[in-house]
Parts: sequence; structure tokens; C-alpha cells
Amino acid sequence: MYRLIFLSGRYQGKRLVVRQGITWLGHDSQSHIPLAAEENIAARHAQLEDTGSGVYLSPLADDAPIRLNGELIAGAVRLQHDDEFLLGNLRVQYQEIIAPRVRQRPSPGLLQPVTLLLALGILATEIIIIAFMVKWPERLILPQSEATDIAQAEVIRVQREAEKEAEGSGAASSHAATGTVVTLPGTSGASTGQTAETEKAAVTNAAAEVLQEADFTPAELGTTLTNLPAATPTDPRIEQAQRLLSEAVAAIQFADYPTATRLLNQVHQLQPGYAPAHVEHARLLELRGELDAAQQRWTQIMGMVAEDSAIQHLAKKEKQRLADLRAQQTQVLATPATDTPPVARLPRQIRIVTPPVVQKMPADANVEEMRILNAEIALAPDASLFKDAAVQVVVTFYDITTDGQMHPTRAITHGPALITGGVLSGGKPYPVQATYVAPPGLRTREASATGQRSSYYGFTLHVFAGRILQDAIAKPKKLLDLPIQLPADPH
Repeated sequence: MYRLIFLSGRYQGKRLVVRQGITWLGHDSQSHIPLAAEENIAARHAQLEDTGSGVYLSPLADDAPIRLNGELIAGAVRLQHDDEFLLGNLRVQYQEIIAPRVRQRPSPGLLQPVTLLLALGILATEIIIIAFMVKWPERLILPQSEATDIAQAEVIRVQREAEKEAEGSGAASSHAATGTVVTLPGTSGASTGQTAETEKAAVTNAAAEVLQEADFTPAELGTTLTNLPAATPTDPRIEQAQRLLSEAVAAIQFADYPTATRLLNQVHQLQPGYAPAHVEHARLLELRGELDAAQQRWTQIMGMVAEDSAIQHLAKKEKQRLADLRAQQTQVLATPATDTPPVARLPRQIRIVTPPVVQKMPADANVEEMRILNAEIALAPDASLFKDAAVQVVVTFYDITTDGQMHPTRAITHGPALITGGVLSGGKPYPVQATYVAPPGLRTREASATGQRSSYYGFTLHVFAGRILQDAIAKPKKLLDLPIQLPADPH
């Protein structure tokens, strides 16, 4: 693709972009670029051919001269940017669409210096590694040098033992020389000029005479003792019970409660009176949320151990603690307004994360009044709830009479289903839904039976894990002052 600029003639000042490969110029009607004959233009005067590597200009007739930059051409000539050629009296300039740029010397920038520094660093590192590897055999502990070291260590050990023996014999000799002095009858003390050898011989002779005059029977060495108590091997059943108990404790630490329960039951069958297994079982039951079963287990422990034993005192203490905890969980949540609500003090493993919302549905021919409660519960961040623990959400709807008396509704209610702790183990909130349905004529029948007409007032929501209250909420809040209607024991 190139451009032609007409510098004379009737197209003077016009710019023509040419995109085809071969272009004919002339006054013939078949020419691609028709020109006027009065400009001394032949029928087919010139041809422009774009070959991809350049544009070539060539004459098409002997009587149609072409001058390129003032020079007459006879054949095809490659055009350069801004070349001018003359067709008859018509001057035309050739231009490339993208003019060639002046080649500039590239700037190295920072890439080349940084690359050079990195290459030098790598080369230096390789040289250091090669130098280290050359001397590496010198740092190896060869078998010969190791054997030499062992032999030298053995020699040093023998020398030290010999020194210790010499020191012990020297001390004994010194003690014998200074502490055992025998004076024979008719002799005096040793003279100052007596040598050490003479003194030693005298002491030895005196000791021999004393031993000859002694009247006792020497003791026989190597006599074996008799009448020793027979060695009693450990009871194999106790050993197996201890092993199973260790496995159960490990399973509890890894929160594998079903395995721990199975192992503890095996211990009870193998050794029913093994108190440590009952202690761990009581603690496991508390982890599962079964406070009543844990208290019964502690009572059983108290009956199988001595009154003054440490396990007896532990069982009494734990039984009282569980009783206090159960009383705290099941008591009426009624406290003065100035005190902190007891719900905040509960050791909760399950919490109500989305406050309940009650939506009133439109009435129809089958339902006089209908409400739907929606909420969400989830495990607390630090909860360790047993995955098979029974989780129950109790929703109680309340009505109020015209004289202001609150009572549980007589409408048809449907609460949440019983779930297990494993449903909450994923960490995602679990949806809770309960319904309140007043069938047609319920309010009229209530008014006829009680003399007071009732209407919807509010709700309470209590969350239990086993028999342990985990969280509670009500709207209005004063409904928490009413007694909790505990769910049936799922176990």
C-alpha cells in the first residue's frame, strides 16, 4: 500500500492511496488510473507493481517516456519514498504510507548491567562451590581414621581406669598405714629412725598374731538367702485394661469420642471394678453433654473405692460441681434488670447467630392466623461439641389475653426437628424454623371457654445440647422470666 500525490495537471494537489498489486496509468478507459490525453499521456503510459518487497515503476510503451527524479528510465525501477516521476507533462510524487524511520542507536538501560551483575554473582558462587568440593574429601571421616580414633579412645579409657585403681589402692594403703597401729606386748613405739618398710613389716606381723589369737568362725561368703516371698506377676487383665484405657484417653484427646466410648466399655467388661476407667468415662459423658449420666457414673465410682481414697474425694467434688452446673442451666432465667443476663454467663458451645424473625402470613379460608419464625444457630468458635450429641431447639409461642395474662399458645405449633452435633461441625450456620397456626374458630372457642379473648404476643427460643442449656432469646425479653419448658431427654 502506497500513496500518489499529483503535483500538476487537473488532479493537482490530490492524494491517491493505492492498495492493489498492479496499477496501470494512461488515458485508456481500461487504465486503473485514467489520465487526460492533453498531458501527452499515452493510452497505457506506465505501470506500478507492488511486489511486497517494494513498488516498481516501468514504462508500457516506447513512445511513452518516463523520467524519475529527472532521469529517463527504460525498464522497471524500484521507487523510494518522496520520489518524483514525470509522465508526459504530468508530475507525480510517490510516498510510502509508513515512512522509514531513522535507525537510532538503542540505549542499553538497566537490563544489561543487572544481567551482567547476576551472571558474575552466579559465576562466583560456582567457583566457591567447586573450590569447596575439591577439598571435600579432606573433611570426610574415612574408615581408617575412624578406627584410629576408636583405638585411641580405648587407650585413654584404659589409662583412666588404671589411674583410678592406683588412686584407690594408694588411699587404702595410706588408711591402713595411719589408722591400724598394733603394739605388741613388751615393745615400744617405733623409733624415729625406723624406715617405712620396717614399720610395714611390723604391722603385718602384729596383725597376723592377733588373728591367730581370735576365737571366732569366719563368715562364709556367697550364702544364698532363703524363704524369700514369691514374685507375683501382674494380673494380665489389669495390664490389658491399662492398655485399653491409654488408647481411650488418646482417642478423647483427638476428639474421637465413639472410639473412646467403645474402648471404655471393653475395659468395664474386662475389669468391672477398674476405677480409673470409670473416671475417664464420667469425663467423657460430660463432654458429650450428658450431665445426668456423668453424675450417675461418679456415684458408681464412690461406691467402688475406699472412703478415704483420692478418687473418693474427686468423685464427691465432681458430683457436686455437675449438680451446681445442672441447677444453673435449668433454673428460671429471671434476674433483676440491673444484673447481667444469665444467658451471657452460660458456657455456650452453640449460639444463636441470627436473631429470630417472625413473619406474619396472610390469612385464608383454612388459616385464621399464621406466623413463621426463622433463625440460625452455629457452633461457638472454641466449641468441642461431641458430634453425636443431641441438639434440640425449643420454640414456645405465647398468647396474651385481654386482661394482660400471658400463657403458651393453644394454636397449632410445629418446632424444629432434633439434630446432632455433627450437623454443626462444618462451621456453617444451621437454619431453624418454627410455625404458629391458628385454625378458623380458635379464638372464638377460647373466648367461650375462658371468657377472655387471646391474641399472639411473642416467643421464646432455647437451645439445648443434651440437657444443657446453650443459649436463649425471647421477644419480648420479659418472656425469659417464665419457666423453661425443658425438652424430653433424647437419650
